Amino acid sequence: MNELYIGASGLPQRWSDCFKHLQVLEVVESGYQTLRPKTVRRWRTEAPEGFEFIIALDHRISHPHEMTLDLMDDAQRETPALLGGFQTNDQVMAIWAATVAQAELLGATKVLLQPPPQFAPSPINVERLAAFVQAVRRDGLTLIWQAGGMWDGDTVVELSRQWGVVPAIDPFLLTDPLDLEAFPFAYYRLAGRGATLRRFSPSHFDMLVSEHLHKRPGYLVFVNQNRWHDAKRFVKFLRQFDDAV
Repeated sequence: MNELYIGASGLPQRWSDCFKHLQVLEVVESGYQTLRPKTVRRWRTEAPEGFEFIIALDHRISHPHEMTLDLMDDAQRETPALLGGFQTNDQVMAIWAATVAQAELLGATKVLLQPPPQFAPSPINVERLAAFVQAVRRDGLTLIWQAGGMWDGDTVVELSRQWGVVPAIDPFLLTDPLDLEAFPFAYYRLAGRGATLRRFSPSHFDMLVSEHLHKRPGYLVFVNQNRWHDAKRFVKFLRQFDDAV
């Protein structure tokens, strides 16, 4: 299947395994800890040609300030209410500039915006998120937005289209497939619910291919508890599927 990039979320225990079997890694750790430039450069150097890193937005931008006090420096702790909730003040823009610099070190061209689950589709949250994605200097970066379960899928797609961002979709949480043709690529983050939070079955893989990937390939990132094993299983499944068609 062409134009399908398979990956997982979070730093691997064995980098060699990650680089051998996958094409994409979400560095979600960038959302909640400071990554050393020397370490980031080493990851980029060790990665094979064509391997893609995607970094997470700093939680000091997206999450309530009460949740990120341990990430703040002394100056930020003096005025913590200036951070969080996708504000657009100077402190937030400075953190965004650091995110852009980190993306450059990794050669990353995409940033994942992942608000906390309680980030509801209220008018103020929509207004703030819209203002943020329009205010930041993207410098060639593509923004990927994963809304929480409280958001309606069609609304997420329409807002993403208006804002020029790509929606991150979990196919296993949809009642009906979404129209993703307006975006440069589809971005699927597979967490699932219930048992699939731990492990996906071959029937889940069948559904992915027949109902989603066959129509709109793109990025497929496993974020469930068994993500590394499932991602490698799906790579093997896809080879067998391609051989059979």
